[in-house]
Amino acid sequence: MGKSVAIYSSKTNEKLCNIEAPQKWWSDLLYYKEWKDPEVIKKWAWQQAHMIVVYLNEIGVTKPGDVLPSDFRCSCLVCGRDSVVTFARHWRWSSKFELQGFACLNPSCAMNKVIVPLVLCSRIDEMPIEYLPDGWARPTRD
Repeated sequence: MGKSVAIYSSKTNEKLCNIEAPQKWWSDLLYYKEWKDPEVIKKWAWQQAHMIVVYLNEIGVTKPGDVLPSDFRCSCLVCGRDSVVTFARHWRWSSKFELQGFACLNPSCAMNKVIVPLVLCSRIDEMPIEYLPDGWARPTRD
């Protein structure tokens, strides 16, 4: 299994992003690192992006580029806590932060610090229909 999972558009089959998704744990004083099942990551990332878009729409952030509140929190589909927050990268040589996406910061969550890239939220209408759970309407981003 590779070190990342490629996510593709269901409409154009274009590669949208890669998601790095290692699973790490300690057992009997040994450290293990194993890569998560790619299909689980794809489904989770699209569904979590869907949840994020729903939350963003509810707070009035309806277009890509709108300013996100600094205290933004969303429910994680894996652990159920309001622990999904914005994830930004800081560039050492400057004071700039660049928003990368969203991640669950619950240390006990299986998806802790696995980043849901912004592109999945901005192109949520390209989520494969089989990942859309029953009863969920497909959200849109203007």
